[in-house]
Amino acid sequence: MIIIIIIIIMIMIMMMMMMMMMMMMMMMMMMMVMMISIMMVMMMISIMMVMMMISMMVMTMMMMMMVMNDGCHQLYDSVIANLLDSETRGLISKAIEEYLQLTCLNFVPWEPHHVDYILFTRSAV
Repeated sequence: MIIIIIIIIMIMIMMMMMMMMMMMMMMMMMMMVMMISIMMVMMMISIMMVMMMISMMVMTMMMMMMVMNDGCHQLYDSVIANLLDSETRGLISKAIEEYLQLTCLNFVPWEPHHVDYILFTRSAV
């Protein structure tokens, strides 16, 4: 009878050990899943940071191209035709100055090789 009790106790101990091992394995698997998730989040954050840095570099390069040759605040009176009366010239000058303050547009006198230009005239076109 004692042998049977000892065998039963040993079987119970072995079952408990197996359960503990299974629980430890499950915990390890959960930890691995958590670590993988954290690594994926970190990778996504680093990719987003790289994308932001690239977009900032592109924006900086675009702004530098716009400002090249000190083109940001050059306004020539010859852009505004002398045919316009002084009040109209003043309004146009004021509008152009606002654009110069808020943007990086460059207004220069028209030359024959220019393809894109703004033409100020008395009558509506």
